[in-house]
Amino acid sequence: MVVQQNNVISFGGADTGRRHRVGDRTNPLAISVRKALGRHLRNLLQNLFDNVDDALFERADRAGSNQESEQYFDAMRIIRKHRATIGADFVDSTLAGFDEFWNSGPRPAEGQSGSDFQATELSLVEKSEAEEDLAITNLVSKSEHRHREGLFAIEQRFGHLAGIEISESNNPVSPRHIAEAFRQASKELPVDLTIRLVVYKLFDRYVTSELEPLYDEINILLIQAGVMPHLAYQPRHSASSHAASGHRQEAGPATTAQGYPGEPGQVGTAELTRAVTTGVFDGLRNLLRQQRETEIATSSPGATVITTDSRPYSLDELIQTLNHLQQSPQPTGTGLRTLVIGELPQLDDPQHTKTLPSLEADVIDLVEMLFQFILDDDSLADALRAQIARLQIPVLKAAILDKDFFNSQTHPARQLLDELAHAAIGWTEADGRAEGGLFKRIESLVEKILNGFQNDVSVFQGLLEEFRGQQADEARTSQQFEVRASQVARGQETLATAKLRVGEAIEVRMLDREVPEFITKMLRDGWSALLVLIHLREGEQSESWKRNLTAVDELLWSIEPKTRQEDRQELIRKMPTLLKCFREGLNNISYDPYGIAHFFKELQAIHLQRLKAITEEPVIPAPIAETQPEATAQPAAEEPPASSAEPRVPDEFDHAVAQLPTGTWFQWQREDGQSLRAKLAWRSNTTGRCLLVNRRGLKIEEMESERMAGLLREHKAKVISGGSLIDRALGAIRVALGPRETQRQ
Repeated sequence: MVVQQNNVISFGGADTGRRHRVGDRTNPLAISVRKALGRHLRNLLQNLFDNVDDALFERADRAGSNQESEQYFDAMRIIRKHRATIGADFVDSTLAGFDEFWNSGPRPAEGQSGSDFQATELSLVEKSEAEEDLAITNLVSKSEHRHREGLFAIEQRFGHLAGIEISESNNPVSPRHIAEAFRQASKELPVDLTIRLVVYKLFDRYVTSELEPLYDEINILLIQAGVMPHLAYQPRHSASSHAASGHRQEAGPATTAQGYPGEPGQVGTAELTRAVTTGVFDGLRNLLRQQRETEIATSSPGATVITTDSRPYSLDELIQTLNHLQQSPQPTGTGLRTLVIGELPQLDDPQHTKTLPSLEADVIDLVEMLFQFILDDDSLADALRAQIARLQIPVLKAAILDKDFFNSQTHPARQLLDELAHAAIGWTEADGRAEGGLFKRIESLVEKILNGFQNDVSVFQGLLEEFRGQQADEARTSQQFEVRASQVARGQETLATAKLRVGEAIEVRMLDREVPEFITKMLRDGWSALLVLIHLREGEQSESWKRNLTAVDELLWSIEPKTRQEDRQELIRKMPTLLKCFREGLNNISYDPYGIAHFFKELQAIHLQRLKAITEEPVIPAPIAETQPEATAQPAAEEPPASSAEPRVPDEFDHAVAQLPTGTWFQWQREDGQSLRAKLAWRSNTTGRCLLVNRRGLKIEEMESERMAGLLREHKAKVISGGSLIDRALGAIRVALGPRETQRQ
């Protein structure tokens, strides 16, 4: 049922507590938006495929070899064959995500799913996926920046309808979701990485860069349906848009908010209205009030209240005072409220005073608590924590001008603090403070805010975009180094696994046999190298692996005494194939020619002896090699009793390390006392070995999971908290202001 309420279409009737089921196929607005989404995506993808041949032909023409040129021509044929399936899957997947968002709730864009790979393919596949990830990330980032204004408007309107906050991560029509849908749809395209990256570049050029008409149409459809029709185009925060009480007001005739393209009469209308809930800020204010009432009742029961004639400071007076404080060095050990009140102009008459408005007083207290959390947060290095702390007055001013700071995760000042904190996690003094480095970039940004922010909160938006751009450039480089470091670690792990399996396979065959030393040396030094290569390239299920292990079995059988005529005949029959197999195998790995000659000479002598009619047990002419590690023999009675110690049961630290996702930051102390910070870039599924890299993506250390758990257990290491710094701070404030019983739990 569609009900018209205050010129805004509501879906679901009077039940406003439930999600608006915009995805319902019977809903006129849902049908219109869904049709627009499908139509635009089909047209854009058609344009992409129409240009694929030209792009691939151009590359084929520039190819350096016939083989490379043929690769591009083959890709043309393959893409033509699969384009219809890819197109249908892409559009269907995007529309399914749109329906699921409105019917079931938002979900983040799907990343590349994990797969089981053979060890021989692991490095190649992981490299391919990493390069694909980088390509998708880059095109999404570029598209989100290009279409940020249209996306912002959609996110606010969708959030208004859905009753939740929408961002690029859960917006069903965002470039991120559209790109992931295309990636999944083209996943089965049988082309190599080079061609796939070309296709992604074309997708960037012809699809994600051309989404503006789609976003325009979606916004117009929502406006025509009465969904936030006065939403300004730019996410600006104006000081003039807030009265001293903090309530939003209509902008006057001088307001110059830009209208969304296609919206008649939008220029000069209402100020930006964000689709956010007010629950966070109101809830914190209630907790503050309850705490004050409790403190008053506890400390001064029945006290006489002295009343004076007072009036609140105006917003202009408060902002001017904060502007002055922003340019002045801040004394240490002084509370923020005390500092602000001390700078505000006072009246001479003690019976006529001026006070802080209760709303602004609460904002001051909350911002002070927020920055106290930041100062106490040891996830940041001291030097950068001090830089971020310098933003206390500007952030206070922004929060007073726009109370959505507490409610909205997308508030630019709040996002900037989170970006600074996230960037600072991996920084240490060892990174230095050189020009162009992270420390100098943050220091420069802080100075720009202190010197340039008066009462226009949009300053934070501009600096946020600038800083994100700098970080994106640095992240691309560090990700490349991180991928390489992970590939090296993964390759070493794969090689070590192959050597272990080969060693086990050879040693178990020599166990309890009298094997001449020259054969043992050849098997351990030469044949094992061949088997390692086969294990890496083809795996243990391959015919080559089985055939060359069978050759080891037959070699060891061939040197055993042959007491029966049938065995000697069998040896004669097998010898040519056996010798040829070992000669070719050893030559293929470029085994020492002298060693090969010596091996076959000694082997021939043994074989000749085995072919003679034997009347007594022969003696093997070559010395016998040890097939097992040396062990000191002891009488049975003197053997030490079996250890009664049970294997250590994994505890919560072992489980915590096993569940750490890649990307988690970790801090620990080396034996020399040096404190290190590094990010978990890769962990072996076989051994649990972890690769730790710095913020530049360079390897710091490889560490066993057991050692990492041990450091945590001994309080010599810690996992650095991730996620939003401000979200964590607000959560801590809730706990601090909550009932004493809650704090003790």
